[in-house]
Parts: sequence; structure tokens; C-alpha cells
Amino acid sequence: MLKIKNKSKKARKTGAGTEVYAFGRGRIHFIEKGTAFGSEQAGYRPAIIVSSDEQNRSSTEVEVVYLTTKKKHPMPTHVRIDSALNRSIALCEQIQTVDKRRFKEYLGNATEKEMKMLNQALAVSLDLPGAEYGRMADEMEIGVFYRGQLYRTGNSGTGRPVVIVSNNTGNLFSTIVEVVPLIPRRGQESPSQTAVSLPGGSFAAQCGKIQTMDKERLTEYIGAASIDEMKGIDQAMAVGLGLIREKKDNLPVRKAVQAEDKLKEMPGKMLKKECGMPA
Repeated sequence: MLKIKNKSKKARKTGAGTEVYAFGRGRIHFIEKGTAFGSEQAGYRPAIIVSSDEQNRSSTEVEVVYLTTKKKHPMPTHVRIDSALNRSIALCEQIQTVDKRRFKEYLGNATEKEMKMLNQALAVSLDLPGAEYGRMADEMEIGVFYRGQLYRTGNSGTGRPVVIVSNNTGNLFSTIVEVVPLIPRRGQESPSQTAVSLPGGSFAAQCGKIQTMDKERLTEYIGAASIDEMKGIDQAMAVGLGLIREKKDNLPVRKAVQAEDKLKEMPGKMLKKECGMPA
């Protein structure tokens, strides 16, 4: 079983508004506006840090999910947050990696209960526990976005390769997907990296740098990760997000989270409506 755990106990116990670590998991900050495309979130708005404390201490970037005060349809990837200035919804289907220099006002810390719900929503968003990988490699229909597909962003042949990691229900109905960037392998990998093979070389999936992208930025389909590679990506993402303590060689049999069952119970028409995922 993939044990979902929260590693921000110290931050939670101190309560909102207390300094613990400048970029601790569970802290809520305003994030300075960045560059966005299509339905991506990048305005000046509050966000919760969701990457692990170990990763946050060693990197110049952290992973966040943005908050919105707009009314949203109930979804397994939406979590109500009362610890910000205003009651908000955390959009866990839109994980973003942002530079620490974009962090502005500190608003407080998410509660233990909120972090537990965030952990579950993040697991559903990234299809980490208990979901089938769906169609892979040659069985995939080109032009339809599936988890595990490899694309280049930008110019054909030279754009940066990425792998889609968001769940297939969201990929089907949304205009956005969550991806992990790939870089050429250079020496020993960090716990939040794992190997992925591409034609012409071996790459490392940077699972501590998840990004939400508009589908229009995925310009060239270049194949699909294998099932074993996706298992490695699952582990590395779980480590990077603080859901498990460390990456292990053999991940136990995965078990569906309760929130995932809600997706299966939705009627077809309602499912399409609920997974619209507007910005």
C-alpha cells in the first residue's frame, strides 16, 4: 500500500501565521504573477506549498497549488481551505513549480485536516494510487492526451520533452494537463528523479518540478513511457510532494484512494460537467 503521509507536522502545530521554515510544506503565500498560457494559473494569487520540506530546502523552486475564491463544482481534486485570508478552493489538478523569488506575503499554514485532504487530492490528480494506466504506447490514439504520453513543448524536434502525469479523466475533458519535464541523465539521480528512455538517449524525469500546461503547448508526440517507468515516476512524484518518505525499489500493490471512487460513481454526463476544470 502506498502510505500517504504529511511531513509538515511542525508547521501545523504552530498554527497559522507562525514562522517555522520560510518554504515549509503547507504554508500559504501570495505568489507574484508569472507567465501563463491558455487556462494555466499564474496571476497574483495565494497558493499552498505542496512539495516536500527536503526538496524545498535544497532547491530554488517549490511546487504549489493555487487557491481561488470562485465557486467551483465539487471534484476529487478540489479542497476547501479556510486557513487563507478568505475561504478558498485549492486546485490540486493544477500543480505548478515556481521560483522562490516569486513568493510574497505569508498568509498562514494549512491545518492538519486540510493537508490530509490535499494529500488525497494530489494523489488523485496525479493518478498515484490505484488507477489503471490505461492505453499505452501504440494503442494510444494520437491527438488524444493520456497519462504516460511523451511530448515536446515548443518547436518540433528541439522542444523540451515532457511526460503527462495527470489522470486520464481530467486529461479527457480539460484544456490543461500536468506534466513532468525530462532532462538528459547526468550522473546520480535525486530521490525525485527517475529514468525514462527516449529515442537517442536516456533521460531523467524531474518529478520535483511538476507543471500544469495548456494542451496547445504540447506540440509533438514522441511516444510513451513504459509501465515500469511510470511506476518509477509515481514513486518519485510521491517523494517530491512529501506523500511518502523515500523512493523504494519495489512499490507495494497500489490501493485506490477514497476520492478516486467518487469519479467512478459519477454518471457520464455529470462526469463530463464536473471535469471541465476551467481556470
